[in-house]
Amino acid sequence: MPVYPKRMFGANLGGLKRAWHGLQSICPFPAGRVYSMNVPACLFWRKLLESTCQIVLLPRNGEASQSEATFTLRSGGVIFLELDNWGVIKKPLGIAGCAALVMYRSQGHISFVLPLIAAKLQAVGWLRRSTACALSARVDNTCGRVVKIGSMGYSVSMKIHWAYVFVAGLAFAPLLFSCDAHERVSLREKQFHEKALETYRALQTQKREQEQALIDFLHTRSPVERISQLFLVNIDGDKNYRALETVAAVTGKPEDAAVPLVPGGCLFFSYNIAPDASGLMDFTDSIHDFCARYNLVAPYCAVDQEGGIVNRLRGITSTLPSAMRVSELFTPEDAMVLYRFQAEQMAALGFHMNLAPVAEVLTEENEPFLGNRSFGGTGRVVSYCMAELSAFSRCGLGAVLKHFPGNTDTDPHTGLPEIALDAATVESTLVAPFAALVHARPAGILMSHARVKAYDGATPSCLSSAWVRDVLRDRLGFEGLVISDDIFMAALAENGFPPRTASVQAVRAGVDVIMLSEKYFAPVVAMLLEEAERDESFALCLELAERNVLRYKIAAGLLEWTWGGEGWELCVAGRHVTREKRLDRFLTAKAEGQRWYESHRF
Repeated sequence: MPVYPKRMFGANLGGLKRAWHGLQSICPFPAGRVYSMNVPACLFWRKLLESTCQIVLLPRNGEASQSEATFTLRSGGVIFLELDNWGVIKKPLGIAGCAALVMYRSQGHISFVLPLIAAKLQAVGWLRRSTACALSARVDNTCGRVVKIGSMGYSVSMKIHWAYVFVAGLAFAPLLFSCDAHERVSLREKQFHEKALETYRALQTQKREQEQALIDFLHTRSPVERISQLFLVNIDGDKNYRALETVAAVTGKPEDAAVPLVPGGCLFFSYNIAPDASGLMDFTDSIHDFCARYNLVAPYCAVDQEGGIVNRLRGITSTLPSAMRVSELFTPEDAMVLYRFQAEQMAALGFHMNLAPVAEVLTEENEPFLGNRSFGGTGRVVSYCMAELSAFSRCGLGAVLKHFPGNTDTDPHTGLPEIALDAATVESTLVAPFAALVHARPAGILMSHARVKAYDGATPSCLSSAWVRDVLRDRLGFEGLVISDDIFMAALAENGFPPRTASVQAVRAGVDVIMLSEKYFAPVVAMLLEEAERDESFALCLELAERNVLRYKIAAGLLEWTWGGEGWELCVAGRHVTREKRLDRFLTAKAEGQRWYESHRF
């Protein structure tokens, strides 16, 4: 197994650990996740960002994990995030050294620490050894963007005013970026950079090996099981899980009659919820037990738990108001606490995914359909959705933003929504909140059935490559699961897109997960399999979607990496927590959540 250096940053950053307290309570963002921020176009700092191109997030507890949860580095780990030229984070790069800016949060600020410049200023006697100079940026919690640039300095015996650091930076700019300045760097720092580079390269090698192992694992499964991973399907009953179909319903082969057909995800409605937490826990456990008997990859368990009128777990979990009510009663920071208690209970019950929150801005056009399911205006939607995403990700549950790009006053269960807004309004009202929230790395984004006149007006959004590939994937940079809304809704079927045709078109457009409110999906699997055998390009679309689903299952803990001696192997994850302990966690979280709600709702 690859060996990584344990020590990742030097003495200059040690004093910053004392500034980490209160990290979780300042902004509704989890440590180790992605942040979006626009750094003002100050030429001096822009040049620094362009030359550095990386940023490091220091976690609160000294333990950093990749967002894919495939690697953990202890003893002062840091996570690299790639920036574009304007300082907007693009994606995690991995774990490496300090040849970058370092970001941490303290007292409502996000600070950019410049350890290399500090080290070079120390070399010429301008700063004491225990000092780390920093550029501070005030963060607006409503949108996660830097709104004010300031300055801070930390030292055991002194504080450095920004003016001194700035003047020193200008005066010694040739020194800071010259070859001569590099020669002043100590042997210890050079060794540190070498170890950091070694770590980064090892991490990239590990990433490539695990990607190949994922592909190998996928190819060990039958074509039918692989395609089944794309379906999020309603299930039968609320006690013991059973598959309603067999693989023979797809292949027509008698020998496949003994092999159950299990979807990639199980969608829970109210009638699937047992009367109490213990019964619901038994039901979700029975799904995993069933798959283990047949050596199948277990499905993830998903539910719509928005709060208010869309509350599948009402009476099971602690009180969860509607989105609108949450934004009226609580600050984003308090909302994050409310959603954290809810996420802890859902995780204990055996759920992996919450089909919430609604990230649509409330407008006159969609208010009759959305009502109190939206948090309100753009600022509220972004800040409260960010709080909910943060809360669920910390508890290991995937949260799904919906419905992209939006809806109208038409209920898609009965008709096809038609959005007639011009392109500028679509961008500023519909796309803007999703564009801001994509950087928080939600587990998925659920597409709407709406047709948008300004973009591919003839095709529903969930079937449109213009919306899925061009906008969501390429322009917004979303890398999670793209989920269709229910393809059995009348919005599609009555407008020339029956379920089987819609499924093929959705996969071609780039959708990863096809949602079905029906319990039987073998005919749709058969159609996808037939299309893949006929068209190689469609087969590639299927495989890319299958890989994305497996990546999510790794993050959800249904699959896990093991080191097999000769390389990485992907295998079905076992249970690491007993049922008794899970029930105890649920009861504790429910009691604490209800007490917190009662004490904060007024």
